[in-house]
Amino acid sequence: MRAEASHYKSELLASSRPIRVLLVEDDANDEYLTLRAIREANLPAHVQVAKDGAEAAQYLFGEDGFGGDLPELVILDAKLPKITGHELLQIIRGCERSRRLPVVMLSSSCDQDDVRRAYDCGANCFLQKPIDLDEYTKLIQVSVQFWLCAVRLPSRDLF
Repeated sequence: MRAEASHYKSELLASSRPIRVLLVEDDANDEYLTLRAIREANLPAHVQVAKDGAEAAQYLFGEDGFGGDLPELVILDAKLPKITGHELLQIIRGCERSRRLPVVMLSSSCDQDDVRRAYDCGANCFLQKPIDLDEYTKLIQVSVQFWLCAVRLPSRDLF
């Protein structure tokens, strides 16, 4: 598996188009840490940040409900103002255009009800935010590298 992931990463790095990631995070510290971790992963990523669920919905769907190009990955905080992460995930999964979009739900919660709800709403995975800075960085990097380098995504025809 390591050789295949490395092969995909090589092709991804050779791509002329940056990887689009939507980070939906209302906490400025977590936003900073996540952006830093993605930058340190050395992937050609363009990260758009939305501070709440409503801003993310606007980015994804626009005024007319269609929006522009979808990102290759959404990193979604569970507890957001205006529209919660779970509510936004239901909106994403309810739209034909975005229902296959990989969504990583990220939360400080370890409550099993929150985890179940995330999967019931269609999360591709649920990650608990570590308190330790190095662990947080590694978790984000491993997750982003997995979703963007090892997995074949329907939204990006690279390979």
